[in-house]
Amino acid sequence: MYKGKTGAGRHLARPLISSRVRLAASSLGVTEVKEKRARPRYTPGEIVPRTGIYKIYHNQHRLMHEAALIENTFFPRCKKCKNTVRFVLARPVLHNSVLPFRSTELLEEYEQVEKKSVGAG
Repeated sequence: MYKGKTGAGRHLARPLISSRVRLAASSLGVTEVKEKRARPRYTPGEIVPRTGIYKIYHNQHRLMHEAALIENTFFPRCKKCKNTVRFVLARPVLHNSVLPFRSTELLEEYEQVEKKSVGAG
């Protein structure tokens, strides 16, 4: 059943919601407008806080992609945009269902880069 006026030039009808449903929703902290929470962004060299699938944002040379990373390892560095790459947790997964990160065409292990720069100096 819908409550509201209809016809030309009138606002659209709204569904009728009982006061009990509104009371139950408000007691659970449910609101009609969802707040968008900012998710933390991580940088290369930081420690991965939770095993999961991370969205990877590069600096203009590549579209966003995803990779699985394991907790307590380092976020990798991009071979092209270096430390400007950012990581955002898309969804957590079980640790035993993720293979360890290996360098790819775009990303390289952070530790490898650090060892090279130490050995060169």
